Amino acid sequence: MAEPAIERNQQVLGGFRNHRARREDHGGRKRLRNAKLNDSPPLRSERNKQLQDELRLNSNRQLRDRQLSDLHRASIRQEQFRHAAVRSAAFASQRQQLGAALDDFMALKFPSPPPEPTVVVVHEEDGSADFGSRNFDVAKWAKKPRSWWR
Repeated sequence: MAEPAIERNQQVLGGFRNHRARREDHGGRKRLRNAKLNDSPPLRSERNKQLQDELRLNSNRQLRDRQLSDLHRASIRQEQFRHAAVRSAAFASQRQQLGAALDDFMALKFPSPPPEPTVVVVHEEDGSADFGSRNFDVAKWAKKPRSWWR
């Protein structure tokens, strides 16, 4: 039972064996880096092509994610606008109903005064002897004195 605890402590604390393994791994990374620098041109072009493909895929994924988030944001904005329009219509309807009720109440409390009578004076002598006037009268025209008959 003591052995698993010792192994666990060595793993957690980074025992001597792990330390040596890390040092060897570090040297291996250096060798790998140096090997990459000394690669032949076909291997570099292949690696560049792989990097370009990865970058293209990453860029396409980021673009798609951005478009999806923009679409989601636009749909939320549209939904908020629709809710605001419905609320606005409901409030307008309530205002109209309250205004109509207030007008009805005011009409009952203060009835409108009757219209004032208008006086129309009609004379028998109405009419004009002049051609083209609106109230032209032939009898008046016939009685009109003529300057050439004197």
